[in-house]
Amino acid sequence: MKSFVCVLLCSCLVAGIYAAAVEPVVEEVKTDVKPADAATAAPEMELVIDEDCHQPKETGRCFALFYRFAYDVEKRECVEFIYGGCAGNSNNFESKEDCEKKCMKKAEDLKEEKEEKKTEEEEKKTEEEVKKTEEETVDAVTTVLPEKAEEPKAETSSTEKVAVTESS
Repeated sequence: MKSFVCVLLCSCLVAGIYAAAVEPVVEEVKTDVKPADAATAAPEMELVIDEDCHQPKETGRCFALFYRFAYDVEKRECVEFIYGGCAGNSNNFESKEDCEKKCMKKAEDLKEEKEEKKTEEEEKKTEEEVKKTEEETVDAVTTVLPEKAEEPKAETSSTEKVAVTESS
């Protein structure tokens, strides 16, 4: 009976260890930042944060030791964490620069990018319109017009001939 209890206890411990190793580690992040906190944290820049950056740091379920960067919503900066090598989420960047580029864009930068795209689109439209009008003018110039038919010459009447001869 003692050996049965001992085997049962050991199997429960081993099963618990394996179950703990498979579950991913997830940190809970406070996502409801008050406007007062946002103003005091970084008053000089208005950040527009990508959806991927709102996800918590997730180590994943594997046991490798990769140093990666993730955006921390509370600190409003990219922080280093250890990634296990598999699973995880999109808030996982190989370098701090990549993390900052994706997650710390200023609202002004986004506006500038949108304006640049708009001007590029407008330039393309005007170029297309110019090409279209050039093609239309080329088509109009190369179109052959029908030749004019000769107008019949007006014949002078006999009374006019008489009037001309009398005056001479």
